[in-house]
Amino acid sequence: MRLSTVLPGLTRSQWSRKSLVMGLPFLLIGAICSACSSKNLSQTKHDLKAPVRDDGSWNWSSATDDDYANIMAPLLGLDASSILPGSNPIVQRTQFWLDQVDASLRSKYPAALAAVPKPQAKVLKVGVPNAFVAPVPTCYDVPVQVGRAGSGRSGKIYIDVKTGALAVWPAEFHCKSGDATRSGLAIANAFVTKFNASANACKFVVSASGAIQPNSSCEVDPDVYGVGVSSGVVLMETANFITVHSGILTIMPEADFVSVLAHELGHYYRSHATASKGDYDYFYTLTQDEPDHKPLPEADKTDLGQSAVVASGMLSAADSFPVVSPDQRLRTDLFETAGSLVTQVAGQDGAPGACTTAAAFITTPSYKSTMGLFPFVKAPSAKVVQTYLASEQQLLACLATLAFSSDGSLDATTVGFDAIRALAAHPTWPDFLTSVTPSRQARLSQVNGIVAARLGSQAPQATTALDAMLALSQGFVAQDDQSRTILKLVHDQHIGEYTTEQEADDESAEWISDLGIDPAASVDSMRSLGKGMKTGLAGNILSQDDCERLWQAGWLGADGNYSFIPVGNFTDPHHSVCYRMFNIDREIKAHKLVAQGVAPTATGPAWSDLQAMAAALVPAPALDLSFTTQSVVSPFVAKTGAMSCSYSYMYQP
Repeated sequence: MRLSTVLPGLTRSQWSRKSLVMGLPFLLIGAICSACSSKNLSQTKHDLKAPVRDDGSWNWSSATDDDYANIMAPLLGLDASSILPGSNPIVQRTQFWLDQVDASLRSKYPAALAAVPKPQAKVLKVGVPNAFVAPVPTCYDVPVQVGRAGSGRSGKIYIDVKTGALAVWPAEFHCKSGDATRSGLAIANAFVTKFNASANACKFVVSASGAIQPNSSCEVDPDVYGVGVSSGVVLMETANFITVHSGILTIMPEADFVSVLAHELGHYYRSHATASKGDYDYFYTLTQDEPDHKPLPEADKTDLGQSAVVASGMLSAADSFPVVSPDQRLRTDLFETAGSLVTQVAGQDGAPGACTTAAAFITTPSYKSTMGLFPFVKAPSAKVVQTYLASEQQLLACLATLAFSSDGSLDATTVGFDAIRALAAHPTWPDFLTSVTPSRQARLSQVNGIVAARLGSQAPQATTALDAMLALSQGFVAQDDQSRTILKLVHDQHIGEYTTEQEADDESAEWISDLGIDPAASVDSMRSLGKGMKTGLAGNILSQDDCERLWQAGWLGADGNYSFIPVGNFTDPHHSVCYRMFNIDREIKAHKLVAQGVAPTATGPAWSDLQAMAAALVPAPALDLSFTTQSVVSPFVAKTGAMSCSYSYMYQP
């Protein structure tokens, strides 16, 4: 039943809907933080009174405002002009609550937090409600040796602290100098010791000459071999900034906002950005009575859990393509592929007339104007549906005239399976595919990569390109059916997945209760995010109304039985909003959390006045963000996932 055996070429990161950059909802490109994990479960166990995962100082970096604007913002794709000044009342209130949580924790655990810088507030003038913690690239004068020792030193090598992958650090990007405040060699040794204790096959040594050397299992970008021995190393360290978007103030009460900050502080103090593979993203069985400690991994649930990752990723990707009409013959997922095949064939000498006719039809200005960004639209209009069906008819008529080959490319009369897979991954039609912004390009690249991977490596039995494409289309239907079956089995067996986001949610409830705030505010902040939520992912994401009804009934269904809420999309470490409400509510009961004493009273404007200020800064956009963009990430980030372990509060289905 393991779906990953059906699609062996897919990794969990390829199914990710979490941003490669920082988990923000407007970028849905690959490499989630399944790479953002570590190994020693006894150190990461979330019991009460455990604010840090690892108290080594190398986990954190005291970045400055200039570092944020000049180093972090360019990599994250943030507009530095959107950063509100520290004198802004919204920033001051955010800092007040960060200080309250920080002081509370330091009074209880001074030794554990001795190496952790005090968190600093950053507020961005952005209407999309969100908050996140991000790492800062920190450079040390410690060489990395991959090539021959005598080949000279040039440039810096970036090492992914989660996977050990190596890449050349782009000269156009700055990094924060870590050598000014601590020994680079000491940091290198601490990193290597910690990383080598992880589950990665990749390992490092620090040579007698003080160079970091990877073993043969470490992933190395080809450009690295041209460096040989680098002039330094770049590591990501958790920066001391908690960033919030101004838009999040407008959707929730102040106590809920504090729970959001506490969630981000969970990421910060536990330095999830520097955790290595193994501590998180494992599977376990939920019971009706939640234990008062972090659940332990169950090895016999791993295969089924990983199949759930692939299954939910597959259904999530399929949701990107609308079902146009019961009369359509080809899955919308393959529409770009079919159009690319036809236009490619039509450009060949001797192409069949049906192909030149079809290509002419789908490249006219009126066709482009009508279809717009189809198939990446939520609800096609009647005119789009009519135009789609007309173009599909012409595309299929062309494909019917072409022979199919199990290998090879294409020419004027034949289409090979290799060509289908290549054009599925990199379609050349419609025109907008090559003209959209870089971040939309990244989104398209992810979605098209999944479509190509779903085709598999085995060519269908067919004699014409039409029969081949229809067979592949039916294969997608079968894959979706199997995905739904797997997710139902996972839900029936009450399998959960422990992620960094779940841990941060757990920490949030604990820490706000210590401040004298009702821990239920952590649940209520989720309700704010879930407003307008629709049923999705074959019922594994519950609508707002269904979730509200179950929550009000204490998670009891209409039959009076306890309802285990589905995890939702296993590729997103946040999981679904309703599951997060369910988990936090159970966590509060398991730890018997109640507000301790009286909450601090903030000075300054009333919360309603701050909400009005936030609303006036920038209009809040509609939350259909599945194909919008507000950030342009650097090519280096898109290629390496350098900032993939930034952590977000927001969930988008």
